[in-house]
Amino acid sequence: MRILLVAATKLEVSQIEDELFLEEVEDQLLYHYGFGKHKIDVLITGIGIAFTTYFLTRYLNKYEYSFVINLGIAGSFQEKISIGSVVNVVEEEFAQLGIEDGGDQKTLFEVGYLNPDIFPFRKGKMINPGGSLLKILPEASGITSDLRHDDKESIAFVRRRFSPDVESMEGAAVFYVCLNENVPFFELRAISNYVDGDKKPSWNIPLALENLKEAFFNIVSRLQPVLTKMH
Repeated sequence: MRILLVAATKLEVSQIEDELFLEEVEDQLLYHYGFGKHKIDVLITGIGIAFTTYFLTRYLNKYEYSFVINLGIAGSFQEKISIGSVVNVVEEEFAQLGIEDGGDQKTLFEVGYLNPDIFPFRKGKMINPGGSLLKILPEASGITSDLRHDDKESIAFVRRRFSPDVESMEGAAVFYVCLNENVPFFELRAISNYVDGDKKPSWNIPLALENLKEAFFNIVSRLQPVLTKMH
């Protein structure tokens, strides 16, 4: 099985890479590894929607992958999701895809510029059709933004508009590309902090990355039967 592991930064996959056998460095973005019977390519896209969309599409068209796994750290809007925990993001939305209207912000779906049910959207959201097959992690909803929210007013707006569980800067881009390219995928996020505008945030990146590594290897060992069910 050939797996593409997609991350925004090297930091988010460094602990995982330590457990893999490096076969080739293709360029500054793509690294080819071996792990048992699997081929695992690691793609470092850079932070944000544009970079992720371009580089993921580029390499999906260059190589044939059985599976894509997007992983990284994320902020949680929900205190019930504890710092360090890893979630399976099964639905995503673009949080900044819209317009300002009389002091309010509306999505392109709400103002009629986009059909909320045109593929790959369903009611304005993107749903991972195989997301529920991953039973070992709790499921979560995500929003993706090119701006990390840290202002209490903007955070309150996002909560009202989207009711998300977690926030990242790449997840929806991976959903959009993989759904359009018909490639099975998961998005795994380890919670490094709460999105609450607190000026003394309780970040714990080391714990998040350690748990992310553990979750990744647990999932890789279970991918073959999951992939069979998807097809």
